[in-house]
Amino acid sequence: MISQEKKDILNEYARTKTEAKIIEAKLDELNFQVLTIMEDSGAEEVELREYGKLSLGSRRTWVYTQDLQNEEKNLKEAKKNEEREGHATYTEKKFVLFKGLKDNE
Repeated sequence: MISQEKKDILNEYARTKTEAKIIEAKLDELNFQVLTIMEDSGAEEVELREYGKLSLGSRRTWVYTQDLQNEEKNLKEAKKNEEREGHATYTEKKFVLFKGLKDNE
């Protein structure tokens, strides 16, 4: 039996995860707009006195040759074979999953 105090902690966790999902969705929505504003104005950085600073950044996404992609596929298959045959070992890490209620839309 879980005490009310512990249920309160579980509920707080679930509520906070739900709020985080809402905030992440809002940030995703705003990110494109902020990026567009900064690019259109030619601003690499924007000082926001009350909050800090926004800066444009970039990240490279590598695209590999077909030969290397084939090697990677072969390696993945070799790993699966080792797992299936019991030659590979693993470690386990416990974590909490949270699945929110579906919105009735």
